[in-house]
Amino acid sequence: MKDYLNAEERANLIAVLAIKQTVEKFEKKSCLSTREKYCLNKMAEWGDKFKDEILARIGEVLSRKIMRTLQLNELTLTGRYGTGGKPPISEAATEDLEGAIGELQLFHCNGCDKCNYKDCAVYAISVACDVTEVNKGNGCPFKPETIELDDLEDDDDF
Repeated sequence: MKDYLNAEERANLIAVLAIKQTVEKFEKKSCLSTREKYCLNKMAEWGDKFKDEILARIGEVLSRKIMRTLQLNELTLTGRYGTGGKPPISEAATEDLEGAIGELQLFHCNGCDKCNYKDCAVYAISVACDVTEVNKGNGCPFKPETIELDDLEDDDDF
């Protein structure tokens, strides 16, 4: 095995090592079950073992450089179209489409009681466009409060 890394390999290593920071942030969230937290901890443990092995192989100087780069930077996810100083395309689409998706939810999801809402097309488009969740309870997070459709006839917005 070689005892150095080229620029691409260093960047990939830094990204892999940055996962540990992401794991620590994500682990504190309440959205994980006990089993998921356990699995996440195991992943972090193996990540530490990987880090120790590879840093020992590449030497002290390069190890310090990589760890310093890791400390001074943060792993971020950039959309495939990049940001270029502007919001990613999904955020722009969300702002433009949220009203239309809201109306679609209102008519398609009103009175819906699907148990497997993750197979729903409205759910899929709501997730794809990062639409804000309206239902924090059980069931589909995008299902609006049930209303009577007769009440909509008096509304001039439709």
